[in-house]
Amino acid sequence: MIPRRSEHQSPGLDIPDRHGNELWFLPIPAVFLLDRDGGVTWRYADVDFTHSAAPERIIAALRQLATPPRIGEMS
Repeated sequence: MIPRRSEHQSPGLDIPDRHGNELWFLPIPAVFLLDRDGGVTWRYADVDFTHSAAPERIIAALRQLATPPRIGEMS
């Protein structure tokens, strides 16, 4: 069910004021990590704009991406 605009117009929640425009678009936070070939190796997206990827999870994924593959794991 898609919430109505009136449901978001409550005390303390002013989306146009928060986002600086009258469009009523809500952002979807997303992070994508790509390998050298442009393939997605890790992703995060959440339709709840109050959530975002935890920095420690992004760093762990980057470290894994930076680790060279072992012999036998190469394609």
